[in-house]
Parts: sequence; C-alpha cells; structure tokens
Amino acid sequence: MSPPPPVYVINLDRCPERLEIMRQNLDAIGMQIERITAIDRRDLEQTAWRTHYDEARNRREYLGPLTPGEIACFLSHRRAWETFLQTSRAAALFLEDDVVPRAGADEISRVWQQIADSPQPVLGKLNSLRRPRRTVHAPQLRRTLLPPLTGAAHGMNRAAAEQLLAFTATFHEPVDVCLQRWWDHRVDVRIADPPLFEEKRGAGYASTIRPAGEGPPEGRLQRELRRPALQVCRLVRALLATTWSRRGR
Repeated sequence: MSPPPPVYVINLDRCPERLEIMRQNLDAIGMQIERITAIDRRDLEQTAWRTHYDEARNRREYLGPLTPGEIACFLSHRRAWETFLQTSRAAALFLEDDVVPRAGADEISRVWQQIADSPQPVLGKLNSLRRPRRTVHAPQLRRTLLPPLTGAAHGMNRAAAEQLLAFTATFHEPVDVCLQRWWDHRVDVRIADPPLFEEKRGAGYASTIRPAGEGPPEGRLQRELRRPALQVCRLVRALLATTWSRRGR
C-alpha cells in the first residue's frame, strides 16, 4: 500500500465552511489536509501581482484581460507550489476547496506514488470537466494530446513544481490554461482515468474566481469570439510538438 500523499487545499479566509467540508470529506477516506491561504481578489493590491502578471503579453496572446479573481487564483496556486517545495516531499496533491473525492485513499495514493516515482517532471490532472463514464479498471495516469482546462485537483512531483514556478514567474493567462500548455513548460501532463475528484456545483459553490457578471459585457463577448481560434492554435501546437517528439526518438 502506498503512503498517504500530502494534500494542500487552497482556501480563502472568507470561505471557512468550504474548508470544513473538505476536511470532513478527506477525513472520511483517511486523508489529512494542509491549508494554503488563498490570495483574495479583494486584497489583490496588497500583493506584488504586477511583477507576475504580464499585461502586454496578455493583450497579444490571450482572449482578454484576466479578472482580479483569475490573477489571485494563479498567485494562490504558485503559493501552494512554493510551500510544497519548502518541504522534502517527493510529490503532493493540490486541491481547490470545491472538489470532492470520487475514489478511496488507496486509489488516490497509488496514482500519487506514480507521480512521486517519476524521474521526469510530471503533473497529473485528477479531475474532469465532464461527468466521467462508468469504468471498471483502477485509476491510471494517461497522456492526452490536449489536457482538459481544469486546475481544481492536480498532483505533481518536485521537478514539475520547480519547472512550473520558473515558467510562471510571469503569466498572461489563467492557471488552468497555462497548465494545459505542456509543449511550452515541458512538464509531462497526464490525466487520471477515471477522475479521482470532481468539482462541486450548487448552493454555496459559486465561483470565487470569476463571479457572475464580473467584467464588462463587451469583455466577455470578446473572449467568446476569440476562443475558437485560440483552441485551434493550441491543438496545432500540441500536434506539432508531438510530431517533433516522435521524430527525435
């Protein structure tokens, strides 16, 4: 049996009820959590966010300006990765406070152990944006051409955390979009099949990253108009990177 993984939960001070639910859910499967104090979009000006957020590159390469919540979320994930690297642990899980486990501790620990044992930088996305199909096989990590746009539950080893922290010293897009870009940050991104966690929806789980109505309507429209072109561009980049990788073997 694999040892239980360290689990960091990113949680806002103003959302203590979410933290308590996370503790209860993880306690129920025999796993303990460590809290990471999330950076609040309401307090963003108290941070050094301008040294990390590249507004010029954002205008050139992304769908539209990041909201304060998206910037605060990215900085919170970086804080969690930095906290992990201050320990001697080989790998860790990083959860936002709106996910629930879909698997037991043994299954989660086995997947974590695969990440910890890898000599290469590995990040495993552990939740899915879609309702997973019923499966009979044990959870496993597999590669995919274009990983899903989610950062709510992931695991990574030390090499991946070090590489991603260096890569995101400046950023211009949301954290989940950045993590998808394996061809640029050179971390081996895999997905858990079936997913080990799922995001909660409903009362008490409205987004704290992009609250409903945040930002002008024209900004939201601009994003949606530009989104298909960005998705095609990323797919082409992923295909080219895969082709070059195979030729180099």
